[in-house]
Amino acid sequence: MAVGIPEYRLPRDVIAREYRQIQDLGVEIRLNPTVGPGGDCTLDDLFATGYGAVCLAVGAHKSHDLRISGESLPGVIQGVELLKVISLTQQVGEPESQATLKRLLRKGPKTKAIVLGGGNTAMDVSRSLRRLGLKDVRIYYRRTRAEMPALPEEIEGAEQEGVAVEYLVAPVRILGSATTGVTGLECVRMKLGEPDSSGRR
Repeated sequence: MAVGIPEYRLPRDVIAREYRQIQDLGVEIRLNPTVGPGGDCTLDDLFATGYGAVCLAVGAHKSHDLRISGESLPGVIQGVELLKVISLTQQVGEPESQATLKRLLRKGPKTKAIVLGGGNTAMDVSRSLRRLGLKDVRIYYRRTRAEMPALPEEIEGAEQEGVAVEYLVAPVRILGSATTGVTGLECVRMKLGEPDSSGRR
């Protein structure tokens, strides 16, 4: 929660208060263990030490690839990964995250950013970039606002904060090279078809 959800949506003091309450109940918290074959312990090890039940709630994030050319160019990053980089930079000043953020935002506030997608992660990324001082942040979404899976208040918040949203736009390929990084984005205009399995056109 401290690296996947931006601080403006979930203040870090709220998280700290919650985990302190859990600790006050007598729960021991061990950070960064690896559980599984070759890790710090296996599930069998945990049962052997007397635990009667194990709940796996790892909260792992998985981003979706676009499956378009140019996706691996310098300057392209998955939304969840960018939120993690921003959070680690702001919270603990982690050097690797700071270097990644500097490399991605190489023009500082003059960096132009396009966020692809219409979910809450897209809103979180765009609003986080605006908070970092970027002036030109745009969301491209392949459907219309009515089909956007993001919460309506998140969309409105992004627009109020100066994020431009363009609808019925889908990426075809990302332009650039390993040397230059991203230099452009080729898109195609869309139009709504029949509803898909999610009920959205």
